[in-house]
Amino acid sequence: MKKWFFPSVENIGIKGFNDIGEEFKDNPMFHLAKEICQNSLDTKVSSDYKETNEPIKVEFKEFFINPNKIPGNENGELRQIFEEEFKFNSEYYKKDRTVPDFYKNAVNLFYNYNIPCLRISDFSTTGLTGSDKTTHSPWIDLTKNAGVSDKDEGAGGSKGKGKFASFICSNFYTIFYSTMANDGLKASCGISRITGYKKQDNSITIGEGYYENDFKTIRECLDLDPDFKREIYGTDIYIIGFKNGIEEWKEKMVASIIDNFFVAIVRGNLVVNIGNNYEVSNETIEEYIKDEKIKKYLLPDTKCYYDIMVSYNETKKETYSMFENNDITLVLKKDNEDIGEINKVAAVRLTGMKILDLKNLPHLGLYHGILFMEGIKVNDYFRKLENATHSNWSADRVQNSADAERKIKQLKDFVRNTIKKLMAGTVLDEISATGVGETLPDEEEFINENNDKNQKESINNETIKTITINEKEPKKIDNNRMEKTDEEVEIELEIDKEGKIVKVDPIPNAVPPEPTPLHPNPISPIENNYSEINKRLLTSKLRLISNDKTYKLIFSLNEDNPIIKITFEIYGESGTEKIALKKVKCHCNRNMFGKVSIENEDNYVIIKDIQKDNLYTIDFEVNSEEKWAMEVKVYGINE
Repeated sequence: MKKWFFPSVENIGIKGFNDIGEEFKDNPMFHLAKEICQNSLDTKVSSDYKETNEPIKVEFKEFFINPNKIPGNENGELRQIFEEEFKFNSEYYKKDRTVPDFYKNAVNLFYNYNIPCLRISDFSTTGLTGSDKTTHSPWIDLTKNAGVSDKDEGAGGSKGKGKFASFICSNFYTIFYSTMANDGLKASCGISRITGYKKQDNSITIGEGYYENDFKTIRECLDLDPDFKREIYGTDIYIIGFKNGIEEWKEKMVASIIDNFFVAIVRGNLVVNIGNNYEVSNETIEEYIKDEKIKKYLLPDTKCYYDIMVSYNETKKETYSMFENNDITLVLKKDNEDIGEINKVAAVRLTGMKILDLKNLPHLGLYHGILFMEGIKVNDYFRKLENATHSNWSADRVQNSADAERKIKQLKDFVRNTIKKLMAGTVLDEISATGVGETLPDEEEFINENNDKNQKESINNETIKTITINEKEPKKIDNNRMEKTDEEVEIELEIDKEGKIVKVDPIPNAVPPEPTPLHPNPISPIENNYSEINKRLLTSKLRLISNDKTYKLIFSLNEDNPIIKITFEIYGESGTEKIALKKVKCHCNRNMFGKVSIENEDNYVIIKDIQKDNLYTIDFEVNSEEKWAMEVKVYGINE
C-alpha cells in the first residue's frame, strides 16, 4: 500500500531545521540550479553512460497541483502530519517562532485550491540506476543515504549533500523523485525532510518521512505535472510547494547556470530550459549575458570568462602535468574592458563546472583566465578538498592535509608563474589599480603641442626633469624634436591655467628655480594612526612609471578630499606583500614646483587637501634591485 511513513524511535533528541541544508539557505535558487545541473552532467562520466552527440538537457517547469492530488494526501494524511508538527513545535519553541511559523504557513497552503510546484527533469542521461538495491546505488544514495557519495571518476558531486538544495526551495521541505533508468528499471518515492516531533506514544520521529509502497520503492514513474510524461531515460524531481514568490527566480536561475557552467554551455554539452521564457544554450548565452534582467544577477567576471571561451584561439595557453601528462591547462586573455573585478582565474572541472575564482594574482594589466582541470586524477583529488557547495578548497578536508596543502600550493604556483611568463611586458609602465573608472592618461594629457589657445595662455620658463622609461619605447610626439635617450634631460615646459603642458623645447643646461610650496599643508609627524581613512576611492587618472629603482605615481581624483592614504604592495610568489618606500616626494602638477607636504610610513603615503582634477605626482624608491608590478589603492575618509 502506498502511503507516507515517518519512522520514530525512543530515546533520541529532536532534529531541528538547522540540521537541514543550512549551507543552501542563502540564495536558494543559485544553489538549486547549480546542484541540479551538476548532477545531470555527472552522468556523462559515469560507467553507465553511453556517449552520444546530444547535450545534457535540463528543464525547470512550474505547475500547480490540488493538495488532495499530492501522493499520500488524498485524504489529508500528509496535512495531518504537518498539523501535528505545528502543534508540537508551537509548544516546544517559546522564544524563536521560526519553526512554528514554517508549519503554520505549510498547513495554510494545504487548504488552498492549488499549490505551486516545480518539475525538474533531465534528458540524455542514464537516469538513477540501482533502484533495486538496498544499501548502495545512485538511487539509494539520493533517496535514503545521507552524506554518501561514491560517484565515478571525474564526476562533480562529492559530498552527498547537494540534494538538500531542492528541499530548501519547498514550503513543505517535501520532494518526489521519479526515474526511468537505462538499467531497465522505473522507480519513484516521496521524501519529506522536516523536524522531529514527539508522537502520542512518546516516541520521537527522526525527521524524515517517506512515501513508498509497503516501505519499498514504487515501481513506476510519477506524472504529477499534467503536461509531462516520462518516455525516455532520465530523472524527474518534483518540488511540492515551490517557493515561486522569490523575486525573479527564473532570472536568478539563468544567471546561476551561466556563472557556473559557461564552459559546458559554450562547448555544447549543456542546454537548460527555465519555464517557457528561457533556453540557455551555446546559441543564446551571449544574449542572456547582455540581458539587463539577468545581467544584474551575473557575477561581473562571467562575461570575461565567456570572452575567453569564444575567442579561445586568440588566447595565451600553458599546460602542466600534476598527476597525468598535461592534465591541467591555463588559458589567459586580456580583458576587453575594465569591469572593476580584475585578475581572476576560474578553476573549472572536467564536466565544465566552475568551482572557484583564484584571486590575489599578479597585476600585469587587465586580464582573466580559465584553469581547465581536464585530467581524471586531478579532478578526483581536488573534488575531495571542496566544501559542500563546491565553491572552495580546504586541505583540512582530507586525512593527509600536509600533502593537500602542497598540491594546492603547487597548482597556484603554476598559475602565478604562468601569468608572469605569458603576460610579461603588459605592464610596469602602465598599471591600473582595482576600481571602476580608474583609467590611464595618455601622453597627450601631459603634452599638447597643437593647442593654439593654450599656447597663448601658457606660463613661460618653467622646467622639470622627466624620466625616460627604458622597458618600453615611449610614444613619439615629434620625430624631429623627441629622441630616445637613457639619460635624464631638462626640458622647458609651457603650461596653461589648467596645468597642461602645451610646448616642449629642450634646454640642456637649464637650472630649475628653488621650489617653494604653494600651500604649506603641514602634517604632524606623530599623526601615524589614520583609522578614519577607510573608504576606497576611485581615481579619474592613475599611472605608475618605473625607471630602474625609482618609481613615479601620477594620479588625479574626481572630488576634493581633505585627506587621503595611498598604499603600495608588490606582487611576489605568495601574492601581495607590503614594501617600504623611501625618498618619497610629492608635488602638484598644476604648479609644477609647488611641493606638497606628505607623511610617509612603511608602505603608505598620507596627503592632505587634495583638490579634484589636479594632477599629483609622487616620486619614490624601494629597497630592491628588482622591478616590481605594484597594486596601488587610494583611500579617503568614510563619512
